[in-house]
Amino acid sequence: MVVNEYARMLEKAKKELADLKEQRSDLQSQLKEVDERITKQQKGIEGLAHLADQQNMAALPIGAVKPLAKFTSFTDAVCYTLTTVPKLNLTPMQVRERLHVLGYDLTKYKSNPVASIHTILKRLVEAGKVTAERNEIGKIAYRWLTEEAKVENELG
Repeated sequence: MVVNEYARMLEKAKKELADLKEQRSDLQSQLKEVDERITKQQKGIEGLAHLADQQNMAALPIGAVKPLAKFTSFTDAVCYTLTTVPKLNLTPMQVRERLHVLGYDLTKYKSNPVASIHTILKRLVEAGKVTAERNEIGKIAYRWLTEEAKVENELG
């Protein structure tokens, strides 16, 4: 009689193990679907962020089409670029695009200008002129600190 009890317990344990493996397989399948959706969503956000930035650039006044043409300092040009969108956080790539649209000549930089933009932005953060934070897709984006924001940071 005890042997029958063990056999029943063994069959019950085997069935539960099979059920658990099936549940795990279902969960892995769901996880894969969620991961795919996350990837698509991230790509969509990147595209929309780019379009939103283009829309902001299009909103610049007509008289300000090439305001950076007169700038000789790369740092000053990056600062000016950030001040044109004080409420937006821009990635270094977006800063480069805005520099181009605003008329700054990037062709004089033989190496990758984005590397120089990264360096300038990091220095501006250290100087307390710019803030850096991760955007919705996990990239570091920079925003010019207005005088009002600086006061808020000091107080708060």
